[in-house]
Amino acid sequence: MDSNAIRILMITTYFQPAWSWGGPMRSIWNLARGLASQAIRVTVLTTNAKQHGIINLPRERFEEGVKIIMEKVLGKGKYPMANRFGIAPGLLKSMLQEIRKADLVHIDYFWSPVALIATWLCRIYKVLYLISPRGSLQEWGLSQKRFKKAIFLNIFGRTQFHGAADFLFTTNQERKEAPAWLINERGFIVSNSIDFAVKGDGERFREKYQPLKDTVLFGIVGRIHKKKGFDIIIPALSEISKNLKLKFFIIGNDEGGYKKVVDRMVQQYGVADRIVFTGILKGKELQDAYAGLDFLVLPSYSENFGNVVIESLGQGTPVFISDNVALKEWILQNEVGIVLPLDIKAWMQAIREICENGKKSEWSPERLAMLAKDSFSIEKVARLMIREYRKIISSSDNS
Repeated sequence: MDSNAIRILMITTYFQPAWSWGGPMRSIWNLARGLASQAIRVTVLTTNAKQHGIINLPRERFEEGVKIIMEKVLGKGKYPMANRFGIAPGLLKSMLQEIRKADLVHIDYFWSPVALIATWLCRIYKVLYLISPRGSLQEWGLSQKRFKKAIFLNIFGRTQFHGAADFLFTTNQERKEAPAWLINERGFIVSNSIDFAVKGDGERFREKYQPLKDTVLFGIVGRIHKKKGFDIIIPALSEISKNLKLKFFIIGNDEGGYKKVVDRMVQQYGVADRIVFTGILKGKELQDAYAGLDFLVLPSYSENFGNVVIESLGQGTPVFISDNVALKEWILQNEVGIVLPLDIKAWMQAIREICENGKKSEWSPERLAMLAKDSFSIEKVARLMIREYRKIISSSDNS
């Protein structure tokens, strides 16, 4: 490794293999190993928190050239709040040691004590840091627990955000929605990167669930959370004639008990015979699911990116997304799916037309996969990120 390589410290409350925290885990990991493959010296400082329980791995390990330091959360995973907020007694000591070694500290997400402490220490030691908000500064995110977040931003956020060297946004939409007074005209855009190494076997997925012949398979992938739009898609399914053959797969883990709400909706709208809960799928099983579905759907109220959209396209499966998914411009420009408003009738009509007319033939799986891989590969995104890191460091050196 080049002894003069940039030293990047990535600080995040959660990290792989805590996949239950959702898409950010995959994108952070893809970025870290992509950087390491380009001779960047990458250290990830995090906790061993999963949504439920803890990760049982050594405190310090190397994977694909990335040094990972994982401090233990309080209570060995028994306290949900400690897991959610990354309350790990050893984290402060590790930050004190690692921040001073870095040329640049990359802080993921912001609504956590981990990020807040990291920014304070960076300011104390005069170490450059950038913040990746991960959608937390978008309109929908700020509208949740609005009063608490307003207090937090005004007491802590202004100083910590204004002290950042820059901000990483994954789409233009995410940057546009961030409060102008907070980012102060800063912010660059580099998309998430996606791992396309595994080719999914769609037939294996279909054989497992054995849908009736000519059944159209739709699926939503990700955390079972209120922002994912289940209150749009489930009522829409109830309005579609029972004569049309369709199955809707819910692929992901429960977050915060929201699955109970979804279960009630399924019963209320009488669509239990059309719904299949698979639980969380990982690795080859997840890629098989992407390849086996006829369409991925994401009727989300807010997505700063939407990893599952690109992962699905990488397996040749077109997508239905809401116009609140920040990838909508790329989807429309490249004609790889359908963008719909958050309106039950619009989703019902679109799904019904697909079931009646079999529109999947309009999309070439080979073309979908090629476009996704050309735009969002780990190597390409890593190179774009390195260019931005160098700009930040160079600007500081010249000031």
